Amino acid sequence: FQVAQTPKLILENLLSTIGGFLVYSNGQFKLIPAVYGTPTVTLSEQDFRSGLSINTRVSKKELFNAVKGIYSEPDNNYQPQDYPVLTNATFETEDNSERIYSDFNYPFTTSSRTCQRLSKIQLLKSRQQITFSATFNMSAFQLNVGDTVYISNTRMGWSSKTFELANWGFVVNTVEEAPALFINAEFRETASAVYDYTTSDYSTVSSGKATNLPAATTVSPPSAIALEDQLVLYNDGTVIVKLVIELTAATDNFTEIYEVEIKQLTDAEGDAVVDTYKLIGRGARTKFEFL
Repeated sequence: FQVAQTPKLILENLLSTIGGFLVYSNGQFKLIPAVYGTPTVTLSEQDFRSGLSINTRVSKKELFNAVKGIYSEPDNNYQPQDYPVLTNATFETEDNSERIYSDFNYPFTTSSRTCQRLSKIQLLKSRQQITFSATFNMSAFQLNVGDTVYISNTRMGWSSKTFELANWGFVVNTVEEAPALFINAEFRETASAVYDYTTSDYSTVSSGKATNLPAATTVSPPSAIALEDQLVLYNDGTVIVKLVIELTAATDNFTEIYEVEIKQLTDAEGDAVVDTYKLIGRGARTKFEFL
């Protein structure tokens, strides 16, 4: 992350790696990861102190049946890259055959498979749509936000149905002309199957590199070099040989200047000589001459 980013954004990006959320309760922060916890508490009709306020569907703006987004791919120098899109034909049919996307980005996640698992959890959680709120006796006080609980209610047909506590608070009501302390709580349905995953669910990323860019620190040589001897006639009748060197420019976009050096290997008699390279030309041009 960057220090210029807000702490809120940094925390949100960190939490995306576990698909969870942060809860502040009893003076402490509690981290809730995306894992299923088997309930240890059951609330039945004897624990209710009010009627139930129930919603069986989430609003259209919260509904989705497909997930897409980006993550940091190590093979792409940790640059943002799309992970495989997650869709569900059954959910799409339920939504009048309309594909509705939601974006879940994982800037601190470096595995496309982890992103797919996290995204599937988000998708399945969104389809657990039943929520309700009610007032309970102090039996609900042992629960904290993020805890799962079994709810039994004959009228609703719930027999140890699993819900997750989303919010709670104290409320004081009058019972037999005396104040009594109760718990107002909000729940959303969940299931262990939301967090199930098998290797057959994975899709593969076609390529780690989203783009193929040339390396700016490497220059390419000329693609071809042509040598030609030409005779040069001076006014006094002297004739000498001129070497013409013509280069075919390199194909990359980073080669701007060429340097041409020559070295003598043999003398006029064909005997080997010791020599070093001498610079005869330097510039952006591709044609050089040596007399």
